[in-house]
Amino acid sequence: IMAFGMDGDGDGRIDLFNDADAIFSIANYLKNFGWKPGINREQAYKAVFQYNHSKYYVNTVLKIVDLLEG
Repeated sequence: IMAFGMDGDGDGRIDLFNDADAIFSIANYLKNFGWKPGINREQAYKAVFQYNHSKYYVNTVLKIVDLLEG
């Protein structure tokens, strides 16, 4: 997982307990597994499923995406 770690706050360290670093890192991870703007539901499901193999988790994340998109 640290292969996808990113320094989101620019302090020169990757600290996954730091909000900025954690957000940048998970975004990098999802991008590596196919997440990109405009992807369809199936592609989004597959990308999130690579992160967490729980169907409940994936469906919850995608529901939150729906709510944020309005």
